[in-house]
Amino acid sequence: MFSLILQASPTTTNALLGLVLNKMTDGNPLEELRHDIDRIDDTLQELLWQRAAVVEKIRAYKHKQRAFRRGGFFRPSREIEILRRLLRRHQGRFPKLGIVEIWRTIIASHLAHQEHFSLAVYRPKTKDGCWELAREHYGSIVPMTAESSVTSVLKKVSERTASAGVLPVPRKKEDAWWRHLAGRFEDLQIVAGLPFVDFENGEGKTQALLVAPIPAEPSSKDRSFFMVVTVGGIGPARLAAAFAGEKIKSRSVFTWRGSASARQRFSLIEAEGFFGESDPVLLRVQKRLGAQAKRVTILGSYAVPLDGGKRQQGRKPSRVRT
Repeated sequence: MFSLILQASPTTTNALLGLVLNKMTDGNPLEELRHDIDRIDDTLQELLWQRAAVVEKIRAYKHKQRAFRRGGFFRPSREIEILRRLLRRHQGRFPKLGIVEIWRTIIASHLAHQEHFSLAVYRPKTKDGCWELAREHYGSIVPMTAESSVTSVLKKVSERTASAGVLPVPRKKEDAWWRHLAGRFEDLQIVAGLPFVDFENGEGKTQALLVAPIPAEPSSKDRSFFMVVTVGGIGPARLAAAFAGEKIKSRSVFTWRGSASARQRFSLIEAEGFFGESDPVLLRVQKRLGAQAKRVTILGSYAVPLDGGKRQQGRKPSRVRT
């Protein structure tokens, strides 16, 4: 019997082995169920082989089109759309978070292979919040380097020694790294938020943003970051009103001023929706703010996280001075 199995084709061999194993496990339901698990595992593995083959074809096509020069492999908006679609069709008792973690591992594995993807992560001595988020999201396969300052993160990404940088969501003076995206590091944009799941669940929990030398892309639901440079006193309420006049719902306003004597202020406005770098709304907002507004620009966007839950009260409009 086994000699016939060995001489058969792979497909026939699998079928014959299945019959033999079923015969051997007659009267033992547990063994039969375990055999079913093995069969399903084999199928999953074979599907992963097929997925990898398709990804390789995409990689070859993008190289031919030279899309890799424009960051064509790293597309966080596409990544979250994959997860959104899978969760919409999900059924059964397998936990949704498990689905997210499995596919994040698959996506990160392909990304690391396609682009030699790596991260520069802000990791001061006092806490590891961004590091833990990045490791949780990208797993152990993506190389990560720890940087003690936000400037060194931006520098590594700008110099292309890291594919993307992970930085804290701005909440205080030390987090005002975003102002450099319209100056020294204007080649970088905010392209994603971490974590992809429950981004807003739990006041005080670490949240992070990814910056990369690629343009942000829209997904089915996004939030964007505007930076407004003003001279003189334009407070959060007036800024929010200017955006509301253009039917843009602002979620938070964060203002930074270099010194007590400096007249120039930098304000970060997080708003609902996706906006591109050349969107005409930028000039309209600047016009609404008047002569005190010297510049309104887009710093990027991120896809609204999966199952974000209710908004917490920890991110109120604020002003920060030094």
